This record gives sequence, C-alpha cells and structure tokens, in this order.
Amino acid sequence: MAVTALAALAACLALLSPPCDSALTPDGFNSPVDAVKAKYREQLRAVADEMARRYENLDALMAKDVCGCSYHVCGSKFAEGQCLYIPRDGTVASLPSWFQPFFNCGLLGPCDHHLTYMEDSVVWTPSHVITEDPDLSSDVIEDICMTKGLEETLKPLANYTGQFVFPMYFAHARSGVLRQWPLAVQLRTNGVCRQFDPRDKQWYKVATSEPKNVVIIVETSSTMATKLFPGAAADSKSRWDVANATVRGILETLDRISDSVNVVAFNGTAAPLVGDALMPAHRKNLWPLTWALDNATLGKGSDYRQAFEVAFDLFEKTFERANIKSSCQNIIIHIGDGIDCVAGSQHACSVTGAGGQEEDAGAPRDGIQSILQAVERRQRQLEQVSSRAAIFTLTVRGGEDSLARQLACNNGGVWFRLDGRSEPLNNMAAYFQYLAFSMESHAEQANAPAIFSPLIIDFISIRDATTVVHPVFVQAKCANGTLSRRKVLLGVAGRVVTLRMLEEDGLKESQVKAMIDENLAEVRACNDGYKYSNCTMQ
Repeated sequence: MAVTALAALAACLALLSPPCDSALTPDGFNSPVDAVKAKYREQLRAVADEMARRYENLDALMAKDVCGCSYHVCGSKFAEGQCLYIPRDGTVASLPSWFQPFFNCGLLGPCDHHLTYMEDSVVWTPSHVITEDPDLSSDVIEDICMTKGLEETLKPLANYTGQFVFPMYFAHARSGVLRQWPLAVQLRTNGVCRQFDPRDKQWYKVATSEPKNVVIIVETSSTMATKLFPGAAADSKSRWDVANATVRGILETLDRISDSVNVVAFNGTAAPLVGDALMPAHRKNLWPLTWALDNATLGKGSDYRQAFEVAFDLFEKTFERANIKSSCQNIIIHIGDGIDCVAGSQHACSVTGAGGQEEDAGAPRDGIQSILQAVERRQRQLEQVSSRAAIFTLTVRGGEDSLARQLACNNGGVWFRLDGRSEPLNNMAAYFQYLAFSMESHAEQANAPAIFSPLIIDFISIRDATTVVHPVFVQAKCANGTLSRRKVLLGVAGRVVTLRMLEEDGLKESQVKAMIDENLAEVRACNDGYKYSNCTMQ
C-alpha cells in the first residue's frame, strides 16, 4: 500500500515538473534561442529609446558647443587608434576567390588585428552627399548632430571593457547618414574611399519594408536631353542623367530576396526594358535592366497613358502566370519631365489610343483627366487580383509637374522634384516612409523580436555574421514645434553579430540558421500594414 502511494506521488511530481528538453535557461527563458532574441531586442530597443529622446531634443543638440565636429569615414585625419585583437575564425585564403581582392590586410594592420579607435564614433554618408553637396543640407547636418556622442549609449550595451567590439550603428532614413561605433579605418581602393548608402543594405531593407512589387516608369523622350543647369560646363547633367541615376538608386534599395521589379521606358511608345512581367530583384536580373538603361535611346513623344497601360500589364501578367492573388505592396514610380503628348502636337503620342483605335500622331487627347481616368480603370482591374498600386511621381528639375502631382494625389502616393544637386534618394523621403508604415506595428509590439538579417561573410571576422536591426519610429515634429500623433521612420538601429558571438550565447550554427530563417519568414510576410488613407501620407 505504501509503495503504491509513493509511486502515485512520484508520478504526480513528474507531471508537475517540466521535461528536461523544456527546462528554463538560467535567465528564465524557455530556450537559448529565446534568450538570444530577447538579449538583442533589449539592446536595440535601448538605442531606439535614446534616438527618440534625441529627436525630441534636436534643437539643443544642434548647438555648436554640443554638436561640434564628427569624424568622417573618408576623412584624412583621425584620432590615434589601436590595433586591437579580433577573434577571427578564418583566413583570407578561406574566402571565395572573388571576395579575396576586397580584403587588404595591409590597411588593417596584422591580419589578426584591426586599427580602431574605441573611444569615438565615425560618420558615413552616401557618396553624392559629399561630392555634390559639400556644404551639406540641413537634413544631413541635423542627422549628424542627432547621433553625436551616441557611442556613450552603445558602450554599456556592448559590455565594452576595452576589447574590440564589432560595429554598432544607427542609419537615418531621410539622409542616409550612418553613425558607427567604434571608429575604424575605411579601406581605400587605388586611393578612393569606398562609401555606401545604408538604405541599399540588406539589413536596412528587411527592417523597413515588407515584400513589394515595383514598376519604375522612366521617360526617354528627347526633352530629357535638356541640361539642368544652362550655361554650366558642357558636361553638366541632363534630365536623363538624373533620371537614370534615380532609377539605379531605387533598384539598389529593393530586397534581393522578396521584391519583384521591372522598368518601363517610354517616349512616343512604351515597353518594358526586359521581358513582359515582373522579375525577382536578384542581382542577376538587375544587371540587364541597368544595361538597357545605359543603352536607351531618347526619342520623340511622351505618351504617359501608354506608359501606365504597360505598367499595369506587368502586374497583371505576373499574377496571372503565378496563379496567385497577391496581398503585397504594389508600387509604381514615375520619373520624367512631365511634358505629356496631350500638351501639343510637337509631342507625338503612340498611334493607338486606350481603346485600340488609331489616332493621328500628335493629336491631343482629352488632357490630364483622360490619363487619370485610364489609370483609375486599370487600378480597379488590378484590385480583382491584388491591391491597388501606390503611385509616386518624380519630376526632374525644370519639368512640368501638374500631371505628376495629380497622379500621385489620386493614387495614394507623393510627388517629388529631383533637383539634380544631391543624392537622388534624399528627394524621396515620403516614399521610404510609405514602405516603413508596414513595419510600424512590428516595431511597436512590446515583445516583438529583433530582426536578424540574412547571414553574409563579415570582412573583419572572415566568417558568417548577421546584422540585428530594429526600425525606430518617432512622433513627427510639426511646423509649430509640437509632436504629431502619427509616427514616422527615423532610421534603423543595428549591430553586427558574428556566428562566434552567437555560439558564445549558447547557440549551435544549425540553431542560428533556423532562428534567422524563422525570423525572416515572419517579418517578410505581407500583412496589409501599408493600407491607409491618403490623409496619412499627406
């Protein structure tokens, strides 16, 4: 009888105790994976909170005695650094052959050390910012001042005690300015400093947008050969030069894994540059697009209506062939000088109208309303298999903007002017805000995990690493100095985390890869978070 009672008690206790494979970690988490997710989530949320505080107090940070000077990664003068030991898991010889020429140990000191100044941070800027805007715009200056001294927040989060720390940073959405700690020497190639725009990086893309289908319409009419700055040097930019650079910039911001794209070129006629449907935004697909751009011929005419007909055909053919009803973002970006064929016979239209009836070349149609109505008709057709396309329009300096403004206003987008004097993407702040709205709900969730970008080979550790990121949203400041109720994307906080660091956190390589795959599947889902009223964008 006693034996039976003891056996029953033991069975009861076994039911009350968790099995061994679900035992809690010392920190109280269900698994090492959960502990790692929570660790980096809390680190990056702390950076997000600090950046929100700095945004609210920007006026004080802009004071000269507070902002002062910042080191630029391509500068010629730096604080005296130290060659610090790096926990490196590979050799240059272990890298793929195509990657080895980019790694120059001579500039980094011995191959197991890295020249670094741990007490300060450094600023990166997109290449156009320095070369074409040497006096710096107010946005660039504000974003540099906003992050001055951020290293004092980052050091305790990284448990810094004097040893080498892999980079932590904050990248601004509107300017592309990136503040990195620690300060490190940047590689030069034949004396040229290698810069980048963080908005082109995979870790930034995955933090700030969900999967999207993008059609870029670019005008190739003869008027695009017009020089932007008459009287300037003979080699000064033309409208086409700016349009071409803008298309290239937009292509670089697309997610290589989850986005689809094509480009429509138009003058008197319109056609896709490559194929007849959208293509995954893989690098191998972008090369033919950029080659076709560079070899485009500027011709007579500028048939806007036909250009949009072709753009909507690309969406519909893509969904029809895939036999899917897509809930992801559909976006059309139109770039041109705004001079449509309806303005007069000198801008010839294509020989067929929307109804397929032949028209006299150059015969004016019904004006802007005709184009708006044609676009609305195709939007309603698209809604049968997907969502409406948000239309963003960009008018090159000196162009006519009335049609472009109305197209954007009627279709949930925003109009921009390309001034030709600075980084093209910095003219498109509202476009990036539109993409980011889909990620706001994820960022605001109390227990939302940090986002782990795909593994890539890290230059410093010579082993795979991920960048853990967190989008930072703040209440926008109104003209009168008050804060709005609506939040906007300020930028992205990030930290490079190597496989070795994750292994020291208790994870196996297989667990790391599974964790990242699961994480990306969650954040890359199309959640309809981008759907909102036109008032929200304005």
